[in-house]
Amino acid sequence: MKILFIIPTLGSGGAERALLQLVNHYELDDEITVMSLFKEGNHIFKLNSNIRYKYVFSKMFRGNIYFFKIFNPSFLFKRIVKEKYDVIISYLEGPTTRIVSGCSDGTRIINWIHTSPTEENVILKSYRNRKEFLKCMSEYKDTVFVADSARQRFFEVFPELNEIQSRVVYNPINNIEIIKKAQEKLEIVLNSEEFTIVTVGRLSKVKGFERLVNICIKLRKKINVHLYIIGRGNEEIRLKKIIKEQNAESYITLLGFYENPYPIIKQASLYVCSSYREGYSTSVIEALILGVPIVTTMCSGMEEILGSKNEYGIITKNTDADLLDGIENIITNPNLYKSYKVAAKERGKLFELSKNVESVRRLLQ
Repeated sequence: MKILFIIPTLGSGGAERALLQLVNHYELDDEITVMSLFKEGNHIFKLNSNIRYKYVFSKMFRGNIYFFKIFNPSFLFKRIVKEKYDVIISYLEGPTTRIVSGCSDGTRIINWIHTSPTEENVILKSYRNRKEFLKCMSEYKDTVFVADSARQRFFEVFPELNEIQSRVVYNPINNIEIIKKAQEKLEIVLNSEEFTIVTVGRLSKVKGFERLVNICIKLRKKINVHLYIIGRGNEEIRLKKIIKEQNAESYITLLGFYENPYPIIKQASLYVCSSYREGYSTSVIEALILGVPIVTTMCSGMEEILGSKNEYGIITKNTDADLLDGIENIITNPNLYKSYKVAAKERGKLFELSKNVESVRRLLQ
């Protein structure tokens, strides 16, 4: 069977990492091709040799979302997907979902959604209008969500699509590889005399790093905290400016991108997810696997990861004040901190790569 996964880029995001783990550990005789719209991202070079890789454009260009909307989906599909496949998966909502919906030759097409929409314009920006979006979505034989809460929220925002066939498949995460990589030595050694907070992600507004910086500035007035942010993105200049203006450079560190962030995460006292919106946080699961306590804002998938009653980590309301309270609470209560450290390590055992890859195999066969 010939299977095509199509994704905008193979950058360093959670969805891209999940796709890499999925195709590299699929372990069946099917012929798998990964196509990215833009030849960008380090994950291109991590694909196993038996995985075919193709791309459409050698570089990402400004205004590409508007460029794709000039053409209708069927035209784009014929120009981009020139081979015949048995199954085609759009592996991230956005332009690829619109493109693959233009398939009209009877091929089984699957839509894989990683984002939980807080409002409809989060998803609609890749479409000409709401009507086109609804039509494109209805073309898919299956729609996959990475968390049940993401699925529920999607149908609340788009009730017209309640009748489409949908299911939940959690992102595959290579727990054994993460534990192994966490043993590697890095030049970065976190100060054991400080309460160290680590967070990982693309430096974009949706990740909420600006509010986390401001929270740590407030905390530093009474607690010896140090925040380390791992990642790059278009908010980097703004964050650096805030840190400098607040004279916080001694205790808020932007580390940039790390190919292997796990030794740093493992050293942390606490992992914080400050996002305004998530689909299913790969980084939170990775921190659990390494036994690091978690404080996170309420986003899609968090209750499925950490429990609906904060059994395995602290989930706060998605406000600056509540996130601040949650972080301060775990820092200032040693017994609470110890209990979540034990809970994190126990919960991390749940996320085994083989279970999630097997559920994908069943979906595609």
